[in-house]
Amino acid sequence: MNEYQLLYRAYGILDAKSIQLLLESFEIKSEIIQESTGVTYGLTLGNLGSANIYVQKSQFEDAEKIIALLEAGDLELPNSDLDPNQNFEETDDSDFEDLEDAVQYFAAKEQNMDIIITRNKKDFILSKIKVLTPAEFLKQNL
Repeated sequence: MNEYQLLYRAYGILDAKSIQLLLESFEIKSEIIQESTGVTYGLTLGNLGSANIYVQKSQFEDAEKIIALLEAGDLELPNSDLDPNQNFEETDDSDFEDLEDAVQYFAAKEQNMDIIITRNKKDFILSKIKVLTPAEFLKQNL
């Protein structure tokens, strides 16, 4: 564990897992450590309830920037008038090979998003919206 550094102390394992997934989306590997008593009893407060998130020292600076964006609310989706029952008929007629990619693209388009962040840019070759990998997003915005 010498190559890891404490990044964040979360309120319980669920909070820690959410942050771990966020970090993973930016290709940052992390480990979560929580006292066994907190895990056993499901504690979310105090030292026994907190879950520590560690990242590799080589990725610590990027991880800190992501946490700063998270805490500032800059990773939140804007308020949306998007109807969850809306039928994206455009997805059926689109040239996207994958339905999921088409839904993500047209939802981003509907919400006037400036960029789509994905690990697989080749799926969005037809996109009229700027497409970045998580690493490219970090380089351009941090």
